[in-house]
Amino acid sequence: GHKSTHSSYAPEKVIRGATSDRSSLYVFGYVNDKPVHLFLGAGATETFIRPDVSLCQKPTRRKVPVKLRTATGQEIPTHGIMRVNFEIGSRVFRHEVIAAYITEKVILGMDIIKRYGFNLDLKKDVLRIDNEEILFSDTVNDVLKVHLCEELRYQGCRKLW
Repeated sequence: GHKSTHSSYAPEKVIRGATSDRSSLYVFGYVNDKPVHLFLGAGATETFIRPDVSLCQKPTRRKVPVKLRTATGQEIPTHGIMRVNFEIGSRVFRHEVIAAYITEKVILGMDIIKRYGFNLDLKKDVLRIDNEEILFSDTVNDVLKVHLCEELRYQGCRKLW
């Protein structure tokens, strides 16, 4: 008989440095219109999302052709593929991501970084997409975004004492 040389094992994808310490980098963005702090995982080959982040969208039943393994060697089960909309700065990207229960809500991997030409400028602490610079932060708590919904005007106050 014919002996197959094709391996039945899925290739492994490794996440390196995916920790929430002071050396980690985040940018603020939206996933399917939900505000999320996005972890810049330059050590991750693929982009990952926790299934609870995508606002009721379920992963496809399509089997994921990779095994997810952390830098410590722990294997993490994957739950399918999702197509989500990312909004980072003024840009919107539709991208296919792997759903997995990971520590971070979203890990932006090298696949999305390369596909859309993201430039990480560590000297200026910015993520550059086209001509736009988005400030990144080393912790989730340092990243804030405020939207002014309407202009508020207050009449002068009288001193009460």
